[in-house]
Formats: sequence, structure tokens, C-alpha cells
Amino acid sequence: MTRLLAGMAIGTCLLGSTPAMGQGDTEPLFLDATTNVPPDFEDVLYADCQEWVALFWLWYETGVVTPEMDAFEFTYPEHLPKGWTPFGEAYDLFEQIHMDKLQLDPDAGELYYLDDLLDDDANVRAQFKTYTLTGILTTSIGDTTATTNHIGIIMNANDEIQMVTENVWIEQTDLASQGQLLFAIDTDEPEGTHPVDCTVAPEACEFRDQLEDWLYESDIDRITYRKDGWWTPGFDCDDYSEAFWAWLKHQQDAGVVPADVDISTLWLYWKYSWGIFHGTKHGKMGHAVIIVRYNGYYYIVDPQAGIVSGPYPESTSPKDIDWGPIFDPTPNDPSDDVFPPDNPDTIKEKHPTDRPWNDPAPWHSNPDRRDDVEDETGNPPDDYIYP
Repeated sequence: MTRLLAGMAIGTCLLGSTPAMGQGDTEPLFLDATTNVPPDFEDVLYADCQEWVALFWLWYETGVVTPEMDAFEFTYPEHLPKGWTPFGEAYDLFEQIHMDKLQLDPDAGELYYLDDLLDDDANVRAQFKTYTLTGILTTSIGDTTATTNHIGIIMNANDEIQMVTENVWIEQTDLASQGQLLFAIDTDEPEGTHPVDCTVAPEACEFRDQLEDWLYESDIDRITYRKDGWWTPGFDCDDYSEAFWAWLKHQQDAGVVPADVDISTLWLYWKYSWGIFHGTKHGKMGHAVIIVRYNGYYYIVDPQAGIVSGPYPESTSPKDIDWGPIFDPTPNDPSDDVFPPDNPDTIKEKHPTDRPWNDPAPWHSNPDRRDDVEDETGNPPDDYIYP
């Protein structure tokens, strides 16, 4: 167990929306995260957090980008890890509280994530907002399962999340608590499944080679990585994935890509220890890639990095493959160590146009991004947008 929170709402800051590096970047993942940390860094970060989360909810609920939002910056950005995902520790907590309402197993039917619940259930969304703003966790007493799970966390009966409780009280029809969270992080990594040997599945490997050719022909590699702003779209991992999916769909409509090729997006999340405070903190780091299924096999395509991996048998779950070589094809070169060496903790499969509820709009909603894509690829932006 390692302490995650040192005060209210810290998780909302440690998991802001700075994305992972783009293709060709050589900056280390942690920048100057572990050295020369200013003595007031932690206190200043708490204050930054509280400002950021208040601005976030204002933007989310009104759609208005205020001058304060435009001007917002973290005080010490050089000490913040890359690859954050908004509200990561709050996601972990609320997934545990509302697990009965979710369907996270791709082999068990239609998926239903916390994102979906936050979209559909205004009461849970309000509880999520309260927690991220104040650190106060509430569950409706009438929601027996959620309240039971809440009590289990208070009583340290949950294997995933435990809480050092400071206060517990009844607030009208809600059970409320406030405390410090402790997360159990499993560092034991089973060896994952590797791609099928090409001597066993030569046709499947030929299709992988064809995917590599299509990725090259799409000119995706010419598009410059631009990180999302706090409130405005850039061109990052989910945009690369959606753009390549759209390009493939146009090729499929033209009869170039077989009609029975199926394409989805995988959203990958890691719990990860940053090691930037007195001890360690934990957050969530995210990335998006494409999964292409064809003729009994599937392939992982990272359009941002220009990597195609596979074939993997359809019977193998993506959570069981070895992701290490996909993200670090040159393990002896530390300059491209962008992601943690372990497999993602969570893998969510979605339609390529489905985005996290709190993510900025897609790249093509921004006229400047459309102009960038046309200038850099020499192709119409519509080549990378699918109706």
C-alpha cells in the first residue's frame, strides 16, 4: 500500500490532461520530475489543483472558455509527469463504488463504462463533481449497493482501495465520508502472449504487412503531434487513432480494405507511481490505439508511433498480450521510453469516435487543426474524417 492523497482534491491535479509524447519526440517521460524539486512544490501543486478543478467544472457545465481558463498554467510544469488522464484516481474510486452498474468485460457483452454512467446518471455525476472539488465522497443511502461498497472502503474491506477515514456522517439522504485513500498496486506482471509466428499463420502476417503499408500510405506520420489544451483540441493519440480509422473506412468504402475488416479503438490506462513527492503518488496514464480484426486474428496499430503489432488470435484477450514490445520496440534505447514497462491496468474498447466525457472535442472541430492536417499531409482533411 502507498499513500495516494495528502489532502483534498489532490487526485484531480495529479491527473490533468497533459498527453503522452508524439512521434519523434525525444523528451524523457518524467522531464525534471525527480530532481531539483522546489521546496514549496507540493503546497503550490495543491493550490493549482483546486484552481484547475474549479475551472474544469465551469467549462464542462457551460462550454465557455473564460480568460481565467486561457491564462491557467501550473506553477511548476517542468516537474509534472507526461501522459496524465483527468480524474484518474477518482475514476478508480467511483468504479469500485458503482461496479454493479458497469460492464467492463469485453467478453461478457455490450460494454458500459464509468464514462457512460457519468453521462447517464446526473446524481452520480454530481457526486463525482463533489468528490473532485472537495474530497468528500457521498453515496445515496437508497442505492444499497453503492452505499455498501462505500462502507467497505471506509472499513478497509475493499481489496483495491482503502481509506484512512477522518470523518463519516449522514447528510440528508446520503452517506458522506472524507479521508485519505490508499491504493493497492499489483506489481507482479505475468508474461503476456506474443504475436503468432508467421510460419504458423503466413496469411495473417501478410495482412499485418498490408496494414503497415496502409499506415504509410495514409500520411498520418506527417501530422504533427499537438497536445490538447485544457479546454481546446490539439492532435494527440485519440486523434491519430480516429484519423487512421477514418482513412481505413474510406478505403473500405472504395473496396481497397476488405469489407469484413472490423476496426475499434482501445483506450489504455496505467496506474503508475510517479515518485515525485516524499514517497510516491499514484495516478493514471492513458493512451489510445486502434485494434483491427480480420480473418480470425487482430492487430494493434499505434498510428501516433507508426507501429503495427500482431497477429494475435481472436481467442486471446487484448489484456493478456505482452504490450511491452508494442510500446518499446527498442528496449535498449532509453530515449523512446514513453510508457510504463508493464501492461495496462485497464483496457477499454470503444468506437473510434467515442471519447472520454471530459476530453476536448476532436481535432476536426477546430479549423486550425483542419488547416494543419491539410498543409502537412497535402490531403483534404475529409480524408481523415468519417461520417
